Amino acid sequence: MKSEGIEKFVGFLVRWDNEESFRSLKSKTGISLSVWNSWDRCFAAFHSARMKRKISEEDCDNLCLHITAYLASWGMYWGPSFLKEFNYRIHENCVRIVLDKKFKCLVGISLNDFDDEKIDLFEELYSRILMQAYGGNKPSDTLVTKILSGTIACIPAYDKYIKKVLKEFGMSYSLMVNAETRIKALKQLRDFLVALIDDENVKRIMGNIRKIAEYPDMKIFDMLFVTYGRYLETSIRKRVTHFSYIT
Repeated sequence: MKSEGIEKFVGFLVRWDNEESFRSLKSKTGISLSVWNSWDRCFAAFHSARMKRKISEEDCDNLCLHITAYLASWGMYWGPSFLKEFNYRIHENCVRIVLDKKFKCLVGISLNDFDDEKIDLFEELYSRILMQAYGGNKPSDTLVTKILSGTIACIPAYDKYIKKVLKEFGMSYSLMVNAETRIKALKQLRDFLVALIDDENVKRIMGNIRKIAEYPDMKIFDMLFVTYGRYLETSIRKRVTHFSYIT
């Protein structure tokens, strides 16, 4: 991993935290209207469902709506997505998979508990969604991880911003190849994040975030990676614009 990239990341987080940027993100349009709140509502709906002894058809219907709203708010119905061709019930199989009691130990898992055994279990969950949830439609790693982030919070969503950050750190940024590659990439991510939470600045920042929202470890890093990825994208854009102006 590129140590200078990690130092730059932590430095960015310190500046971001000093400016109370997360508080600003959550309150810019009011907490109830913020795009970040779509995750809160989706995760809370699945948490409530897990408390029930049996999931009714009405419950399943409601959870399909929650996934649809959450995914749409984060752009997963944009562009070439196959989801646009179906109504919200396309998520029914996915809902039943993520509610399987076998995977309950992954819900909101802390980084220190994300051992190799849990990674193997995660791979089973990921593969079931990939192969069984959407019939002949193969979801991307971005879609699968976005769903797992919003329903289980066991991994950051591998969207374009997080992939940009992982690439910056010299880490694997795709989960689409095969199970062996995914497991290797997940262990690499786990080891990196476990080391990162030992940093005193990162500990303080995570604590400050939890004063506002009780987010699991993986959701916090999902948010931090998205914020940093947007910063990197903006920085690149500015450099390109500046270069174009000079030439």
